[in-house]
Amino acid sequence: MIDFPSSPVSGQVYTYSGRTWVWDETGWQRQINAGQQVSVFTLVSGLVQNNVDPLPYLISGTWHEITYV
Repeated sequence: MIDFPSSPVSGQVYTYSGRTWVWDETGWQRQINAGQQVSVFTLVSGLVQNNVDPLPYLISGTWHEITYV
């Protein structure tokens, strides 16, 4: 379990197990480092209508491995 500092200050950096986060005064934002491989889920949705009950939508997605340079 990651044990983030309880009273961080703006811009504070926290590293755990080779992964880095930065506090932006609203939450811990994950930083991606060059050469690091991450998994990204892309979501493609079809028809979405607002203010309609129920909302008709089609959702499909897939995982991708990305290496940052």
